[in-house]
Amino acid sequence: MIDNRLLKYSNWRWYNIIKFTDKRDLVGWLLDYMKQHDILNIYKEQIYYLVLNLPKKTDLQKERFIRYYGLRPTKFKRETLSAIAREQHCTPNAVRGSVVSIRIGMFRILDEKFSILEKIYAEYHK
Repeated sequence: MIDNRLLKYSNWRWYNIIKFTDKRDLVGWLLDYMKQHDILNIYKEQIYYLVLNLPKKTDLQKERFIRYYGLRPTKFKRETLSAIAREQHCTPNAVRGSVVSIRIGMFRILDEKFSILEKIYAEYHK
């Protein structure tokens, strides 16, 4: 007979894995969409402020991500990994690592803040 606590933990863990996977997929689709298409500036600003408030991420990582996706308010211009790397005297791979780190941080944010991304996703994923 399975202990009730073990069953509850198992269900809780499964729910969180599914929820995490859903968030990862949503963020992945949204960021891939942003690389290929232009979204409204108001949505870019919302993502910009969400990225700025990510905990445990450095300012350099945030800056690289913002420049790569063109999220800086009043200057919504996307830049390539190479262009950012050249200006910061590092390799494009280092810039890519920063972008991936922020991407991972985005699907680990709290649900109330994640709802901003869900709203943007709903707007463009029709």
